[in-house]
Formats: sequence, structure tokens, C-alpha cells
Amino acid sequence: MIIFSPHTKFTMQRLADHVANGAYFYFNFEYDSSKKSIDSLLEKMTDRYELGISPRQRSYRLEKGYPICTMIVQRDVFKEDKWFIYCLFTTPTSRDFNTFNGIESNKLAKESERLKIEKLKEKYKGFKWDLDSISAGKTLIADYFKDNEPKQFVLKNPIAVKPTALVTMELFRDTHKTYKQLILGDEKDYKDRVRAYTWTWRYTKQSIEKIKTKFTDSINKLASQKNSSLAEKNRADIKNLFLMVETWSVFKASRSQAGQIIHFAQRFLKYRSKKQKTWMQMEIAPPHLTYLPRLPTYADTIYEYNYRRNLFDEYGVEVPLKLIKDYYGGGYYNIPIQAYVAKELEMRENGKAIAQKADELYLQVLEDE
Repeated sequence: MIIFSPHTKFTMQRLADHVANGAYFYFNFEYDSSKKSIDSLLEKMTDRYELGISPRQRSYRLEKGYPICTMIVQRDVFKEDKWFIYCLFTTPTSRDFNTFNGIESNKLAKESERLKIEKLKEKYKGFKWDLDSISAGKTLIADYFKDNEPKQFVLKNPIAVKPTALVTMELFRDTHKTYKQLILGDEKDYKDRVRAYTWTWRYTKQSIEKIKTKFTDSINKLASQKNSSLAEKNRADIKNLFLMVETWSVFKASRSQAGQIIHFAQRFLKYRSKKQKTWMQMEIAPPHLTYLPRLPTYADTIYEYNYRRNLFDEYGVEVPLKLIKDYYGGGYYNIPIQAYVAKELEMRENGKAIAQKADELYLQVLEDE
């Protein structure tokens, strides 16, 4: 299976999806298509890792004791020849472990599902991911696919992405919060969930420290600035920091961390500024935190992917995949596609399309610092 990603948040969502379904082994790399086309790489990887098989064939291989691979492909926003490649591997053991681990079978509605979980718990009684079991999984993958790529294990080496100079995020397993009942004193879940944990993204400790340092420096400069033109630049720096936090705090854990970062910045502002103690007084709007919605499939082939990305790079408009599929092959002068682009541009205000070009584009000013 090959997944084509238009931007980093899409990649992060799909990485979390597949790890949450048992893809515990991985490796990733960057690829320069200026030397050799991305098509040749995809062809090579498809042959080696059987990426073209159907979902039914993937399930059959796992049942027979073989691993399967999923590859996520993302082109860089600014450099057309730079690609990010993630290869995720699921073994029968990681699939089974993920199926029963953290599941309370008594919360399952169907008896067949409860029996399945109980059988797996009995089969893997006493199992744990130690050096031997992790090594066995890596050996199974290497022997089956006949490759020597070093693999990482997500529970020991979390998958990390670095979208900006300040931000590095890692995927981890987050236990759901509980609360104690005042009367009985035992712990209860905030929501009645079947699984005790979820996979989500968080800022690394180093990133949080960098962001806080950037906030303190910017607030210090703004609070002590007497030159109005320079003060406006300092204000813009803080707005960009808020925009960065808003952009990447769209997952459960990172959103919680963002609240702490914003609270820290607010407290430091009150401490540092004598007169202007709120963001409103500073003429700065704090970030509006939201969750990332479910993002639909972007493309099924590299040709659809490149076509959509090229249209997007040129016009700042995302043409729906269905329209691409229906009319692909007519070139850039395809009438229905051009009509859609023209309509979208007409509906937008000047510059708005460019501002929506990519999440990373918002943060370009921070990359230069």
C-alpha cells in the first residue's frame, strides 16, 4: 500500500493510523528526485515490499505468518525534488498484540469479538516487547523482504517529524485520563472507552523549551521596545509564534501542551509588562486551538499526486480528487479542471489562496531565524 501525502499533518495523521493498527516497525529517509525520478523509486519499493497487493492479500499474508509493508510518500512544500519516505511494517505478532493490548473485553458488544480478545490474551500470556521479541520481528521482516535496511521499533524509538526549526513532534502511546469517584474512591474513565490508550503526537521536551525561550525573548523585546516600528516587528514575531502553535497543536497531546505553552506566555507577559498585561492590550489575538479533521485520500497514483500538487503550487487551489480521476489525461488545459480553478480563485479574496498554500508556508519567517 502506498499513501500519497500533500503535507506534514496529513503524513502525521496517517502515521498514527497505521501504528495504531499494529505497524510497530519502521524506517524513513529523504529522497532526491533530481538525480533519479521518484517513479523509479516507487517502482523499486513496490516490487521489494509488495506494496501493490490488495487489502485482502495483506490480511492473508499476516494470517500465514508473513509481514506486510505500508509506504507514505510526501513531497517537500518548497523543494520539488525533495521527498520524505516512511516505510511501516506490521508483523503477525505486532498485529495480534495491538488487537488485544489495552482492550477491556467486557466492554465489547459482540460475543465473537470478546472471545477473539480472550484467545489472544491467552495465546500471548506473559508476552512483552523485549530485545528478543523486537529482534525476532526485525529478522522476520528482513528475511521475508530480503532487505538490510535498519528498522526502528515505535515503542522504543518513536517516529519523529520536524516541520519547522522550532518544532519537532513525536508519536507516542497516550493513556486515557481517569478520575477518582468521590464516594467510592475508585478510578473511572472520563469517557467509556474500549481501549485504555490512543496514539497521538506531542512536542518533544526540547521543542517546548525552544518555544518557551522564543516567547520570553519576543515578549522581553516588545515590553522594552520604545521604537514603534521595531515594536511592530516584535508584535509580528509573537503573532507568528501563536500561528505556529495553532498550526501544529491539532492532535490530542500537542493541543494539551499548547494550552500550557500559552498559559506560560500569558504569565510571563503579566510579569514583564507594566501596563499591557493581556494579549488584547498588546493587540495580539491568541491562537484558536482545534483538532485536525479526518483528511480524505489525496491521490491513488503518483500521476494523480503530481498533477494535484502542480495545480496547487501554481494556483493555490486544491482540485478534488474525483475531478482529477474523471478528467485526468487532458493536460493542464483540461477545461473542467481549469473551470474549477477559475471558480475557486474568483471566490477568494486576493492573497487568500496563497496564504492557504501549506501549513509550512505560514512558518517560513521562523525558519530564517
